[in-house]
Amino acid sequence: MNIKKIAAVILTLPCIAAGSVNIHTEAANESAQFLLESNINTEQQYTVNLSWNDISTEDESFSYQLFRKKEDGEWETRSVWNGSETVNVLNIYPEQPYLETWMTTTISDSEEPAGKGIFNINSVYMNNFNASPESCLLDETGNLKYDVLFFGSSDCNSYKDLNETSYGFVQSFVDSGRGVLFGHDTICSNFGHFYFCKFAEQLGLLVKNDTTVNPATSVSVVNIGTLTNFPWTIRGTLTIPSCHSYGQYVGGTLPAKEWLTLNTDQLTDSETGSHSNFYLATYGNLGMIQTGHSNGAATDDERKVFANTLFYLYQISRLTEAKDNSFYDTASPYMPAAVLSGSDEDAFLTVSADDKGTEYNYYISARANTGNTNETTNSNIVSETAVSGIKGYVYSINQNPEPMTDLVEYDENNEIVKNVTEADENGKIRIPAAIYSTGKYYLHAVAVDNENNVSEELVVALDDESIAEPAVVTTDIAYVTTVSEKPINTQEISSTASAAETSVLTSTERITTTAEIKKDTGSAGKSEKSSPETGDTGIAVYLFGLITGISFGIISYCHGRKRKE
Repeated sequence: MNIKKIAAVILTLPCIAAGSVNIHTEAANESAQFLLESNINTEQQYTVNLSWNDISTEDESFSYQLFRKKEDGEWETRSVWNGSETVNVLNIYPEQPYLETWMTTTISDSEEPAGKGIFNINSVYMNNFNASPESCLLDETGNLKYDVLFFGSSDCNSYKDLNETSYGFVQSFVDSGRGVLFGHDTICSNFGHFYFCKFAEQLGLLVKNDTTVNPATSVSVVNIGTLTNFPWTIRGTLTIPSCHSYGQYVGGTLPAKEWLTLNTDQLTDSETGSHSNFYLATYGNLGMIQTGHSNGAATDDERKVFANTLFYLYQISRLTEAKDNSFYDTASPYMPAAVLSGSDEDAFLTVSADDKGTEYNYYISARANTGNTNETTNSNIVSETAVSGIKGYVYSINQNPEPMTDLVEYDENNEIVKNVTEADENGKIRIPAAIYSTGKYYLHAVAVDNENNVSEELVVALDDESIAEPAVVTTDIAYVTTVSEKPINTQEISSTASAAETSVLTSTERITTTAEIKKDTGSAGKSEKSSPETGDTGIAVYLFGLITGISFGIISYCHGRKRKE
């Protein structure tokens, strides 16, 4: 197949500058027919399910890239993985193909291989790759065969660099949104690696002609995120074969993100504030790891890091569903509140707080697989919030009015809070307080959620009126019926009434009224409000008397007329 033709096919793939993850046009390009849906996976912890419709047509097929933003952070690319798909990786090795063995060897303290069955790894000798990059990267229809490339791994990269043709293919691979991981001494000016060094700026690194070497056999996690969370949880200090950086700098004003650092002396670049001797750094869909100085040696820790990094760099796919396996609550709970209740003998404090949770936003970007346009079509934005809930509280009651810097105790990795008093099912704890009834005492308390995020410290005096439980005053309402006697005005009686009728109607009218009498019984009182029927009794008596009197008068009146007749 004609090399120039293949190169043209790759070079027409939609481009995005490596590391260009700040997307500001998603709303403008949003398509009403391109819809993303999401839901929190209740069966798999820390996971959000995402799905969208395929907008491919008979004339054009599309690949998809997932973007995520945590609250007010930046949009970042994420791995597009549905939980079962295999990630295709090509190891372009300078001496021996170690990567496949590393990923298929079982981790000593588990029953799983380092790659957990996620990766399908092929290998090609670098000289062969340079001779025919198109046959290595493309299938018979001219489509890219791999999701991620790894260059390495040996000391000095065995003095091998890309050539002009292979560099062009790799650059197009990067521009398509696919991932590339560079090993030890690849992006390095000390060995004349001219083409590898072209990726330094895209990776957000500074490369200097610096020959200082400070080897290390341990690294420390300096950033926690997607890369350190899946498929392995990577924390703390790890053991690795001896390695070092060689003129590569990270940090300061440089955009690359350092995930793990070498535990050894570091040099600082005065202009950028960056430092040497990082172990792993990434930017966008590119990464660099210092593995390779020890020529094929790899510890269990290092193989876990490889698996996580390869997965992290898997960022574009033809799938129409994905899982975000790093849906973590990283927000601190709200500062707790306290209420002091009871008398001196049985006084107690109730401490409570609400967990804040962390909001994540997602959208999908569709890229044409062929054609000569670099435009993308973006889906709607969806949001999900990770709330881990209140785990408990760390507290102390003492006579110190100032915040306590040593209130919270962490484990050896400085992650898990050790001295937590667990909350009840309502997220509260109850603390006996009777012994603090004399003297000036202060409550120091922080809330801790189930992801070990810690709130601001509450410091409050126990005699502060703001935490005293308000007195509860209840009111008894009794309905009392009173009867008064009122003479009826005889002038209002009809002249036709008989003497007997007049006698009845001029008798006193029994007027019954109902009054409410309220009694404060205090917090220990009991409300015993009478039923509405009780209050209506007086009215009933009045009506009964009135009707009876009128009826009796009418009867007497009729009887008198009959006698006259």
